[in-house]
Amino acid sequence: MRLWGVAHAVDDLYQGLVPASVPYFVLDRHYGYVAAAGLTLAATLGSSVPQPFLGVLVDRVRWGWLAGAGVALAGIGLGLSGLFQPYAVVWTLILVSGLGVAAFHPAAGKAAREAAGDSAGAMSVFAAGGSVGFFLAPVLATPALVAWGVGATRCSSRPPCSWPICCTATGTGTARWPPPGRRAPAPTAGGRSWCSPASR
Repeated sequence: MRLWGVAHAVDDLYQGLVPASVPYFVLDRHYGYVAAAGLTLAATLGSSVPQPFLGVLVDRVRWGWLAGAGVALAGIGLGLSGLFQPYAVVWTLILVSGLGVAAFHPAAGKAAREAAGDSAGAMSVFAAGGSVGFFLAPVLATPALVAWGVGATRCSSRPPCSWPICCTATGTGTARWPPPGRRAPAPTAGGRSWCSPASR
C-alpha cells in the first residue's frame, strides 16, 4: 500500500505541476488571460472527463499496466509541453498529460482497494499520497522554473523513475491487507468478511 501511495503522489505531482507552470508560460510565451486559462482547462478536461469511462472499462477488463502507463503519459505530456512554441501543441500536450492522470486513478484505485480490503487506514495512505504529490508540485517546480523557464518541464518527462514504482505496485496489487503476520479483519455474521470474494 505504501507503493500505491507513492505512485499516487507521483501521478498527482504531475497534475499539480500544470497550475504551477502556468505563470511561467505567461512570462516566457506572453500568453494572455484566455490562453493561460486554456492550459488549466486542458489539464482539467483531460484528467476529469475520461475518468468515469475509464472506470467502467477497468471494472470489465483487468489491465494491470494501466496505472503505470498513466503516470508515464502524464509525465511525458507535461515534460514536452515546455519544449514547443505553438500554443496548439502546448495545449494538446497538457491535455495528453491530463489523460494520463485520468488513466491512473481508476486502475490504481481498484488495485489499492483490493490490497486494502476493508482497512480504512490503508486506503487513507493511498488517498494521502495524492494530496502530498499535489502539494509538492509547486514546491519542487518553482526553483527550476525560475532558473530555466518553462523549458524546465522537461525534467518531468523522465518516467523511468515512476514506472518501477507503478509496475511493482501493480504486481503486488492483489496482496491482501493487512500484510502477513498482522491480524486480519474480523469476519461479519456468517463467518464472511464483507470484502471476501464469496460475499460479492
